[in-house]
Amino acid sequence: MRKLNFPQYNSAEIIDSSQLDELCQKNRKGKHIRFISSYIDIIKKSYEHYDKHNGNPWFINSLSEETIPSLSAFKQHMNLLYDNPPQALKFIKSLRESIQGACPMCGRHGNGTIDHYLPKSIFPEYSFFSKNLIPACDRCNKERSLKIKGDILHERPIHPYFDKFIEKRIMSSHFKPDWRAPLITPIAIDVKDEEKIIVEWHIKNIVIPSGIKNHFSYLWTKLCESPKIYIKNAINLEDIIKKLYEIQLIYENNGGTPNNWDACFYHGLQNSEEALNYLIKIQKGEL
Repeated sequence: MRKLNFPQYNSAEIIDSSQLDELCQKNRKGKHIRFISSYIDIIKKSYEHYDKHNGNPWFINSLSEETIPSLSAFKQHMNLLYDNPPQALKFIKSLRESIQGACPMCGRHGNGTIDHYLPKSIFPEYSFFSKNLIPACDRCNKERSLKIKGDILHERPIHPYFDKFIEKRIMSSHFKPDWRAPLITPIAIDVKDEEKIIVEWHIKNIVIPSGIKNHFSYLWTKLCESPKIYIKNAINLEDIIKKLYEIQLIYENNGGTPNNWDACFYHGLQNSEEALNYLIKIQKGEL
């Protein structure tokens, strides 16, 4: 999970330029542009509505056949344009490759795909609206699929462009014995009320299905196998916590957010005295 700056593309102008560039060309893309040209004003109003409500799926409804009678055809043309973009939509490829480090949606290291915050199969009007296109990793993109909100008010995915509260740490890890193979889970921290509802739903429905628990287990195994690589010769709580904090800061810097998986693991470990005492026993050769 990672806060992103708004993409520097004016989607309303892009819609117009797409129309002007290829409206009259006798090719596949021109065909799609000609079809959606009748709905340009509707699309622009949808963009304004999205901005007004910060992309929140609790306040944004998909288009209906009352608004667009040929809705199924509209979806098809919009999707085909996204898959085979005209020149004016080439920014999508640049956006897909625009960031390194942690995935803005799940916090896992790696990106390379575009996640439609409001899925284009349900909300075709936002198929190439830049503020709806989130650079993301392939795993959480696939796992999230069409999940846009829960059953309780405010339950929804975090929006990396609009949710300012994700600039701070909102996720850590919780350790529970058996220490040979502890249960390590991601938890929401330092959030309350609406934000807490959002983060907890996001962790349950996006972060955990993307594999964070297995990653935490892997980090713990490597730490226990070769503790001196990580904590050097530290054999007391104060020194171990200092070393773990240094590692945490490195991962925060490399991932571009305190909410990347590795940083969350080390943050939570510093707050688990029992887990740290287990590491001390390993360091002393008592296990």
